Amino acid sequence: MTFKKFIFQLHKILGLTTGLVVFIVAITGCCWAFKEEIESLYDDYKKVVPQNQAILTPTQAKQLAKDVFPNNTVHGTLFKKADDAIEVIFYDAEPEFYQSVFLNPYSGKVIQVDDHLSGFFCIYIERPHANVVTQGHRRTGGWSFYINLHNDYYIWIHTLDSEEKKEFKTTFKIRLEKNHTLET
Repeated sequence: MTFKKFIFQLHKILGLTTGLVVFIVAITGCCWAFKEEIESLYDDYKKVVPQNQAILTPTQAKQLAKDVFPNNTVHGTLFKKADDAIEVIFYDAEPEFYQSVFLNPYSGKVIQVDDHLSGFFCIYIERPHANVVTQGHRRTGGWSFYINLHNDYYIWIHTLDSEEKKEFKTTFKIRLEKNHTLET
């Protein structure tokens, strides 16, 4: 196999693998950007019927949610619109625990408990992203791009005929000389 054929094969393989990675990143990025819209297709429990009475205070919501998970730490409480359930988020790093309790903002009744460490977005979007970042695969992608860029240059230069090569070198020399002269 000649060097030129080897460069073409390497260019094709690296281009296809880099393209596949870019495609996967694009699809998962779109899923992540529209996460709330996608989840709203199947999470009717987050909506409640608005009532003409006072809603729970943050302290009351925290206490009611603590009854569900008494040994875990409350990370935050989300109050949204009048027709949205209150979300109390529990998070502990060790042992890993990440769940939400949804409460009716008027009665304090527990509507749903969500486990954020399972499901589509955790398994297919968040976990793979965390693995890629922590295991250093970005460097591999960077080197693949760098090698492919040099292959592009090599292929492009060798597709020029001799006149175009001379013209390219002359233009490049003139630009360098023009940019680096000092006028007094």
